[in-house]
Amino acid sequence: MLEARYPDQTLGDTLLSLEGRNGEVYTPLVAAPGRSHTPMLVVEVHPPDRKGRTTVDLAPGRAGQGGFRLVVGEGDWPTVAPLIDAIRSALAG
Repeated sequence: MLEARYPDQTLGDTLLSLEGRNGEVYTPLVAAPGRSHTPMLVVEVHPPDRKGRTTVDLAPGRAGQGGFRLVVGEGDWPTVAPLIDAIRSALAG
């Protein structure tokens, strides 16, 4: 299982988890975790903004159709990137 915990710029204290084919997002703003099967995810990683924040859209089906928008600070990206890369690898293979 891969996990990444970081202070999301929008969602607050966030825990991302990937176990097998299941991805989950835990945040204090939502009572239950956001859960999706990896093969159904669409992942879009946007270039860092002028403040160094990277935005990641994780959506079931297609971007803009629900899911989560993660805003990761520059210093937290090294913690989150391996998990995002693992999801992308699972989608590619």
